[in-house]
Amino acid sequence: MVKNALNMKSVRLLSKTVALSTVLSLGGCASTSTVPTSDTTTPESASRPVVLLDEDMENYVAVDNLTDTRNENSYLIVQANIRSRSDKDMTLQAQTLFYDKNGVILNSSPGDEAPWVTIPLSANSLYPYKVQSLTAHARKYCIRLRYLARPRG
Repeated sequence: MVKNALNMKSVRLLSKTVALSTVLSLGGCASTSTVPTSDTTTPESASRPVVLLDEDMENYVAVDNLTDTRNENSYLIVQANIRSRSDKDMTLQAQTLFYDKNGVILNSSPGDEAPWVTIPLSANSLYPYKVQSLTAHARKYCIRLRYLARPRG
């Protein structure tokens, strides 16, 4: 009985790992709900399209319909639905880092950093997030999310 329970947990963990790996390998073109990684200390987090900076955010936040396109000036436009998975209100901040073809963060010199955008999320709500690069040299991106006010209510 215990062995079967452990096998079922292993299968569920493997299924979640494969699903998350598939979403992340799409490089920002996911159309299903994802719960991004919270571990920003790993080198892999730099190549992920979404990183949650606070430890318990994966319990309260999901990112849906993550897409990237180019405008007529070849600037990268990133769109995502940031969704509350909680029945409590919270306030987040989002920052999108853009990377050039060599993986170097663009516009990262002091005073030129990407701004943090405040996102109020009421219980079980959705926030349409959209941001554009400041240059046509952007090739990849990473949306970083953190709490400004943890879930309450």
